[in-house]
Amino acid sequence: MKTIAVALTLATISTAQAEPATSTGRISFSGAIVEDACRIQQQQDQMQVTCLSGPAQTTETLNLQQLAKQSPLRLASSQVSCRWIDLRHTMAVITISHE
Repeated sequence: MKTIAVALTLATISTAQAEPATSTGRISFSGAIVEDACRIQQQQDQMQVTCLSGPAQTTETLNLQQLAKQSPLRLASSQVSCRWIDLRHTMAVITISHE
């Protein structure tokens, strides 16, 4: 399952305040990316999601206000969810899980 996160509003985080790492480690990855990520286009309160699955392509448009009220929404080949990251509901992260 591919997961894509789209930040509607980005916050600036200063790396100067980060504490230095106290330990080291190793992470190994194996495998291959076999399909492109979904393409996202946003205009005002609408978001268009275009995903490829093998030779098939699906394009769906969703209303962001509806998504905020009914998260998660199930599309033809993916699930879209919205998570507010501030108390005033002015910034959100939209996650698209494509099967």
